[in-house]
Amino acid sequence: MREHHDASGRLSIELGGDGPMFQVYGSRLEAICKGKRIQRLDGLDQSYWDYDIEGTRIVLHSDVFAGISLHVEDGSRDDLLRRVAAEITEPGASPNGGPAKRFGNSGTVEGPPSVS
Repeated sequence: MREHHDASGRLSIELGGDGPMFQVYGSRLEAICKGKRIQRLDGLDQSYWDYDIEGTRIVLHSDVFAGISLHVEDGSRDDLLRRVAAEITEPGASPNGGPAKRFGNSGTVEGPPSVS
């Protein structure tokens, strides 16, 4: 993840990944962060999906050239934005937001074998 501020000072966090990860991040926003999608705008080379999380509008943005990013619509709540970005990009998070094995967790959720 990489943070940057636009000309108006609004924080944006680049999440990495490409097209298929956009839908994964959207699913995680709904399942992990309990976000409710309130608007969906899809174009040929860009998509903007807006979510309400804790009363704040968070925008998941995909651009063919710039990649996938996340920002708060009005530029407030940098703390919430950073927390949400960390939760949806966590390596142990499942693609659909369901149970997943976390690092250091001795739980019984199984997945594919890891390569060392």
